[in-house]
Amino acid sequence: MELEELFEELQMKLYKPFIFYIPSSIIPKEKNLEFQDAKYAVYFNNVVLIDSKGFDKELKAEPSYYEMMTKKASLDKNLFKLLEKKEALEVNQFEFLLEKYLEHLNFCVYVSEWLSTNLVNHITGNSEETKNTFKLQSDTFANHFRDVKSKLLITDRFENKPIDVLKFVQNKVPVVNNTLKTIIPEDQELKPEKEVKKRSKKQMPSLVDEQVEDFLLKTVFNVD
Repeated sequence: MELEELFEELQMKLYKPFIFYIPSSIIPKEKNLEFQDAKYAVYFNNVVLIDSKGFDKELKAEPSYYEMMTKKASLDKNLFKLLEKKEALEVNQFEFLLEKYLEHLNFCVYVSEWLSTNLVNHITGNSEETKNTFKLQSDTFANHFRDVKSKLLITDRFENKPIDVLKFVQNKVPVVNNTLKTIIPEDQELKPEKEVKKRSKKQMPSLVDEQVEDFLLKTVFNVD
């Protein structure tokens, strides 16, 4: 297997399954009139689940926790594959692969924490199962990050690297990006409606709220 193919395989397992939402309150004031038409209401403040096969759906009362339980096994397979390739690849090849993987994993750790922490601020009427699914996703990514660090990091040079969120939107989150692009076709007309007020949110480490919000907005609507 080519190195690029291996990376794509590892990367895809990070985003399947994946649970997220797009809060309407993150829309910047100058864009409120563009995105407040009633026909777009369904696309905001709703939970979306991408399952382990890559299919997405709006999550209402359906079960979701079991789907997220499969994530640990999937990420464990990634770890086993990385351990195997550590012995098989040249040092510079493996370090490059690990660096790219950690870039995605670090992103997933902080975005999933943000989604879980801010769920009650943005989405109302969630079932306990949905809340627990967000928490499980966050915990699973955090635990996987610790496992990768303990088993594979021989230096500190990969740690605490800054994350370019907008760069991820362009090319680096294919499953989430492709899913969200199907929500609103680019040629649909946007019509004005009333302004939505921002809600206060808790802070999270490393990535600031504004960076995560920029990621969500630019991924869906190509808003700068």
